[in-house]
Amino acid sequence: MQLHAEYAARLAATTGEVAAMLSETRQLADQLAVARRDLAPIRSAAAKGQVVFAAGHLDERGYLDLVGNMYAREQDIITMETALRDRQIAIQTLVGAGLPTVDLPAEPALSQAKGGGK
Repeated sequence: MQLHAEYAARLAATTGEVAAMLSETRQLADQLAVARRDLAPIRSAAAKGQVVFAAGHLDERGYLDLVGNMYAREQDIITMETALRDRQIAIQTLVGAGLPTVDLPAEPALSQAKGGGK
């Protein structure tokens, strides 16, 4: 009876943990989608900044700010992608995804092994 209660408690805790991780994963995926969407205009601004800087119509500080912003956003995306993969791996580890299944013997065989049989 105690073993069953401990199992139920661990199962409930793990279920809650997985639910929290799934929620975090969804939030992170949403943030990543926004960052990816915003990257194209940032890259475009940096490319235009390079042209304007080369023509002498933009100071070096302004150009470096545009390029730095682009690299910072790219780094943010890489960090979010890594965090997302880490969360996915943690969830798979927690639930045992990919592990082989184990076929347990039928209940009477367990009773006999403990001396409850013949």
